[in-house]
Amino acid sequence: MNLSIEGIEKKLKQLEKDLLEARLLLDQTKESMLKEGSFHVFSYFNYSLRLPKKTDDPTLYILGSFIIKNKGDRTLHRPYICLKFNQNQDISFSGKISQEDLVDPGFSPVPMQTWYYLDEESQLLAHKEGEYWLEPIDVSELPADRSLSFANFMIRLERTKLDGPFKLEGALFGDEIPEGLKALNKIQINLAK
Repeated sequence: MNLSIEGIEKKLKQLEKDLLEARLLLDQTKESMLKEGSFHVFSYFNYSLRLPKKTDDPTLYILGSFIIKNKGDRTLHRPYICLKFNQNQDISFSGKISQEDLVDPGFSPVPMQTWYYLDEESQLLAHKEGEYWLEPIDVSELPADRSLSFANFMIRLERTKLDGPFKLEGALFGDEIPEGLKALNKIQINLAK
């Protein structure tokens, strides 16, 4: 890895900025938790990066889940999420996403929550822009002390085809939070050239 001092300083400044954003979100979360009878939900990514053993293999895999927790005293009605990629070319994204009318709620071979696109426009936006607007099937509310997740998604990246750093951000929405709440973290991959 041959990095210049300027490159290292630039990456360090980006990491400092990301850390500051995370601290601000954490402070906001702590403040809202202290309020009695508070509405407190948050979301975050839990993921791992699978690197190839062979150095000539350009494929990277990100295996993850987007987790939503309600730690407040009030219910979140009609929860939905937005997952936004900063680039969409040559990236494969898969997860438990289906059309609502194709899911049989009485039968699920895998005990995971299935999600679907909010509407046809959001499905087109996902494929065109890398912005996924999803809501869980058969879950219209998230009560206090409960969690929900878009579990076990997979992202396949080709290192040689990435145009700069790769980033996936998430946000949580619902009737009580129409403006949305950013996830506590994001997935970011920076590759040295």
